Amino acid sequence: MTDFLPVVTQRDIARKLGVSNATVSLALRDNPRITEARRRDIQAFALEMGYCPNPAAATLSYQKRNSKTIPIHASLAWLNLWPKPEDLRKSPVFDSYWHGAEACAEKFGYRLDEIALAGSTAHHTEKILLARGIDAIVLSPRHYSHMVDLQDIHWEKFCAIRTSRLPLEPTLHLVTTDQSGNTMLAFDHILAMGYKRVGFIGYYRRPVERLWRFESGFLMVQQELPESDRLPIYQLEDSDPTSQAGLGEWMKQQRPDAVLTLHANAREILESLGYRAPDDIGLATLNTQDCNIEAGIDQNAMEVGRNAVLQLLSMVHDNDHGIPENFRETLIRGQWLDGPSLPNRA
Repeated sequence: MTDFLPVVTQRDIARKLGVSNATVSLALRDNPRITEARRRDIQAFALEMGYCPNPAAATLSYQKRNSKTIPIHASLAWLNLWPKPEDLRKSPVFDSYWHGAEACAEKFGYRLDEIALAGSTAHHTEKILLARGIDAIVLSPRHYSHMVDLQDIHWEKFCAIRTSRLPLEPTLHLVTTDQSGNTMLAFDHILAMGYKRVGFIGYYRRPVERLWRFESGFLMVQQELPESDRLPIYQLEDSDPTSQAGLGEWMKQQRPDAVLTLHANAREILESLGYRAPDDIGLATLNTQDCNIEAGIDQNAMEVGRNAVLQLLSMVHDNDHGIPENFRETLIRGQWLDGPSLPNRA
C-alpha cells in the first residue's frame, strides 16, 4: 500500500508554530510587517516541513508523490469582466482570488482558463465557451464602475458561480468575502485597543451598489456604543476635490480618534488634510492587501477563489446548470492584523 504525503499548507505551519495564518502568510511573502528574524525562522520551518510557496506547484508536487497522478481532463472558465482585463490582476486581493481558484482547479484535475469579455458581447463569449467545450464558469470580481450585461447568456447551458455581488442579475450562487463580518471584527479590535470614537470612510456609492455590506456592518456594531460615540459614515469620492474638502469638515466635526476604511487612498487624503497616522489618529483598513495601511483585515482572499471552485465542481458533478431556484451565498471571514497605523492605547 502506498503512503501518500499530504500537501503542506500555511495553516499547517501556523498550527505547528502556534501563530496566526496571517503571520505565516506575511512571513512567507517577506512582508516587513514581520521582523526579519521572525520571517527567516518561519521560512526555514516552512522549508523543513516541505511547504511549496506556489499553490499550483504544491498541487503538482502532491500529484507527483502519489502513485496515481490526476490528469488535466477538462477546463473551467475564469470570466474576466473588466474593460481592461489586465487591471483585474493588479489588485493583490483579486489576484489571490485567481491563485486560490487555479490551485483548487488543478488539484482536482482541471485547468482554469481566463477568458476576457472586454470588447465582446455576452453572446459571442457564450459561443467561445461552447466551442472550447467549457460549461463551468467562475465569474471574476468586477469593477464597481463597470457592469457587464450578462443577460443574453443562456445560463441553462452552464454551471456558474460569482465572486462578487454585482451586478444584481443573474442571481447565480455567490462566494465572496464576509464584508459585514469583517467590519464588525475590525471594529471590535479597534475598541479593544482603547479607541472610543471610531469613524468610517467608505467609497461614494450609487444606488445600485446598495448591497455592499461593509457600511451595514459598521452601523450594526455601532449600536453597542453610547449614542455620543456613534459617528456618521463619510462616503468619499477621491477624484472630487469637494468630497475631500468635505472629509476635512467631517473630521473636525466628528473628532474620531480612529478611522476604519476600505478606501485605498484614505491615508494619503487624510495626510493632505493634516492628519497623520498614528500621531494624530489611529487608522485601520478592511483590505490590508490592497492598501498601504498596516493594521486591519486580511480578507483571506485565496479562500474565496478556492471555495468558488469547490462549489463549482460540486455543481458540475450534480449537473446543476442554470440560474438556481434557491440562491446560495458563502461568505469567507478574514483575519485581523495588528500594525503601527493603529497602536494599542488600552
